[in-house]
Amino acid sequence: MKLNNSFSKFLSRWLPVIGSMGIIFISSADYNPYRWLPAQWFDGSRSVHISTEEVGQLGHFMEFALLGYTVFRAVVWQQSKSYKLILVSIAFCFGFAISDEIHQLFVPGRAFQIQDLLIDGTGTLVGVLLKYMRTRIES
Repeated sequence: MKLNNSFSKFLSRWLPVIGSMGIIFISSADYNPYRWLPAQWFDGSRSVHISTEEVGQLGHFMEFALLGYTVFRAVVWQQSKSYKLILVSIAFCFGFAISDEIHQLFVPGRAFQIQDLLIDGTGTLVGVLLKYMRTRIES
């Protein structure tokens, strides 16, 4: 059975959003999402030392930049690019950021942190604006 072309385009726009949200959810459900990174990054044995807090902040920023990018990409599908869609995308991602922080309240070793919300919001803004600029260049 062949999928309707419109439905397949819909899926191609929204599956990356769902995937981004899944990555964030899974990361938040893990009390130590950085354990897979090389231990040398954290033990100070190298000239460049990274704290787990810095890795966490970068992780939050990158995850939400990806989410912002994919959400804006999905919402501009079949619609004109407007500032209203930028605001809708940012609001959607920020709502998800709040739900992510609430989710962390129920994970041992994790907590709701306002600082993370600010980092998530900044990442979202960067992701949405990158996609907005790319869309403007392409058109």
